[in-house]
Amino acid sequence: MDRPYYSRVLPCGFEEGLAKLRAGLASEGLTVVSEHDMAARFADKLGVSFPKYMVLSVCNVKVAHRVLTIDRHAGVMMPCTVVVFANAEGTTEMAIANPLLVAKALAIPELEKIADEVLSKVLLMIEHL
Repeated sequence: MDRPYYSRVLPCGFEEGLAKLRAGLASEGLTVVSEHDMAARFADKLGVSFPKYMVLSVCNVKVAHRVLTIDRHAGVMMPCTVVVFANAEGTTEMAIANPLLVAKALAIPELEKIADEVLSKVLLMIEHL
């Protein structure tokens, strides 16, 4: 079954989990191009408390170039989104959107191959955190 995301729970606190994820992303050539601290945003804009929750937009420039060379419409799914959040029991969970679902929706075999390559590398990286 194709899930819209893959996730993993790390047995560590939020800051340590986020640092491990950043290092893992960098090891795969993925750059964090933007990040959003949702807990801070909710506190600032809504005046409400929310557990630590970060949304990272990540990109491998070489892969992005390959994808956009094939189909510029694929840019609506870029960059990849990774979320990291604190769980009540003191663990940290991370999840990444499934790029294969997007590539399949575009029905371009070359994009599916690239998405499969990216997904394989990212899942392996997440498992080794």
